[in-house]
Amino acid sequence: MPGQAEAITSFGVCTGDESIALGLASDPLAFPERRDSNAVLVKAPAQSVPSPFDKKLSPALIAVLALVGFSAVMGQIVLMRELIVVFSGNEISLGIMLATWLFWTAAGSSLSSAFHLGGSHARRTVAALECLLGLSLPPTIWALRASKGLFQTVPGELVGPVPMLLASLLCLSLFCLVCGALFVAAARIAEQECALPGRLAASAAYLFEAAGSGLGGILASLILLRSLDAFQIALVVVLPNFFMAALLLFRMRCKQCAALAAAAALVAVPLFFFIAPALTSPRRRVCGGAFIWLHCATRSTATSPSRKQAICAACMTTA
Repeated sequence: MPGQAEAITSFGVCTGDESIALGLASDPLAFPERRDSNAVLVKAPAQSVPSPFDKKLSPALIAVLALVGFSAVMGQIVLMRELIVVFSGNEISLGIMLATWLFWTAAGSSLSSAFHLGGSHARRTVAALECLLGLSLPPTIWALRASKGLFQTVPGELVGPVPMLLASLLCLSLFCLVCGALFVAAARIAEQECALPGRLAASAAYLFEAAGSGLGGILASLILLRSLDAFQIALVVVLPNFFMAALLLFRMRCKQCAALAAAAALVAVPLFFFIAPALTSPRRRVCGGAFIWLHCATRSTATSPSRKQAICAACMTTA
């Protein structure tokens, strides 16, 4: 090449590296793609790709999701204990109870997804479901205790599988349906409030719901069951759900939340120490009084004297 020839004639013999350098200098089009690509890699700054994980959930939404699991586990522990007392706690009764619980919870989630519950107003839907969840737990406990006098006419009689299934399906229906629907609505509110994809919102719902379930199980097993009865534990579920419903509806600030918490604490004192123990007291049990009337009405239609004595004995056991 002319450039190389001039270099050789001017400076003598050139080495290999020097000849390559001279060739590049003489031909500016040599290796253009590699030089341009290296220049782009060096000069262009690295830009971060936006990720949906950068959008964080607010503390209120985390509390809502955790409260779903907390309420479900607390209610499950209380209701399972009541069902064990009613059905004498054998293996068949435990299997029927768990199967019924899963059936109604799955039905609630499926119905909530099918009807697109909370599609446009997720906050209102979650608040309404939380109020309904809190209101349904005490009547469910009352119904389970009352079912003992309905299905067990003779004291000490073991209830068969069919009455177990009927009592579980009827008594657990409302509470479990609301629990299943509330989980789907809570995942939907996370999707709408934080503009998350559906899968990511469901993952967040599962995560914080599991955390609330663990907290509720530890609290109920180690502390509440040792010192409180069923209706008092139900109040531990009712009051936080009402508080969270008000927080979602009115979008309260810190001072308003503190005032509402103080009001809830004042309301909780008479409920815990006067009303809830009165519901469990042997002389004031509401379910016993209701089913005394039912058994007495049944006794009036009974013809056999032994049948009348059996009904009266069951009536006294229920009351």
